[in-house]
Amino acid sequence: MPTIIVCLKYAVDVAQIKVDPSTRKLITTDAPRKISDFDKNALEEAIRIKEKFGGEVIALTASAEDASSAL
Repeated sequence: MPTIIVCLKYAVDVAQIKVDPSTRKLITTDAPRKISDFDKNALEEAIRIKEKFGGEVIALTASAEDASSAL
C-alpha cells in the first residue's frame, strides 16, 4: 500500500492582496492565508489515489503555527 506525501504551502490569498496607492507597495498584513490552489489539487489527487489503491496520505507544511488550522 502506498504512502503519499503532499507538501502544502500556506500562503497569502493573492485575491485579497491590496496595493497602497501612494507607495504602490503590496499590503499583505491583513490578507488572509490559505493553502494554494495548486496544493489543494495535489491533495485531492492524492486522496483519489488512496481511495483507489489504499494506503495513506500525509500532508506536510513548513509554516507558522496558524497553518495547522488549514490542515
